[in-house]
Amino acid sequence: MSDKEKIDFYPNSKHISVYRDIMCQQRPEALPEIYRLMQEEEVEVVVEVGTFCGGLSLYLADRDYCEIHTFDIVDKNPSLPINNKLFKYLDNAFSESCKEKITKLTQDKKTLWLFDGGDKMKEAKFYSDIVKKGELVMLHDFAPDSNCFKYLEDNNIWLWHESNSSGIDFNLYEEHKNFEKLWKTIVWGCFRKK
Repeated sequence: MSDKEKIDFYPNSKHISVYRDIMCQQRPEALPEIYRLMQEEEVEVVVEVGTFCGGLSLYLADRDYCEIHTFDIVDKNPSLPINNKLFKYLDNAFSESCKEKITKLTQDKKTLWLFDGGDKMKEAKFYSDIVKKGELVMLHDFAPDSNCFKYLEDNNIWLWHESNSSGIDFNLYEEHKNFEKLWKTIVWGCFRKK
């Protein structure tokens, strides 16, 4: 197995993964599952809000499938290896200028939206007007409600609950067909724009 395939647990963690020595802040199962969704959906570009150290971004870019554009207000990993598929931006995701930039990047391209910044539900709401019909929106650190989060805690799956179903406008979105499996295993809420 090459370094570009290997995903490990971060030292002394039962929850967080590391890829190419870069922390991912993800369940290890999340990386290949998100890549599988990219392929299944025939995604042409990924927009990630909330880079953190960049492990997930790098993993997806290393698949050489489509461009990955990741945005954060703080550069937690200046040495993240950028390549011809990975583009990192220091920008305020809630600014109109950033929204305009993302609108241009996603224009006429089927986009996968990964919201994993400091306020995932606010991020999903802020960008909902430029998410195109049929595209997937995903929110990390997700459990539908507090009882569901208790399931994640009790089963030692995840320790953070930063997004839930109350942050989704069900007039605009519907749950992905694998919604239950995704939040219970990789801790991502997954919704399709109607």
